[in-house]
Amino acid sequence: MGQHGFDPYYDRIMVHIAAYKQCLLEMAGSTESTHIAPSYPGVRIRNKGDLAHILLLDGRAIAWNDCVPEHVIEQEKRGKIAFDRWIEKPDSRRQWHRCLLRKHGR
Repeated sequence: MGQHGFDPYYDRIMVHIAAYKQCLLEMAGSTESTHIAPSYPGVRIRNKGDLAHILLLDGRAIAWNDCVPEHVIEQEKRGKIAFDRWIEKPDSRRQWHRCLLRKHGR
């Protein structure tokens, strides 16, 4: 198994992303809080859904702009932190999550 350098659990998910993809997609809609070590590099993770999203992105199972409205994508391209503000809204997360499941789920 390859080594990615974060921890063995992360490494296992990255090497076997296809096996974890459906579970991570389902978890992406969750706003249940989780404990993440503060050393996780460069990412703000507030809940289990955020963590699932980051793992899906890291594993290249989805693209960063999948199911994200065009106006949010455009703001991100201009350097604004639009996705985080958009996804914090419960309706936005639900809409995004339903779209991800349709696009990438079984």
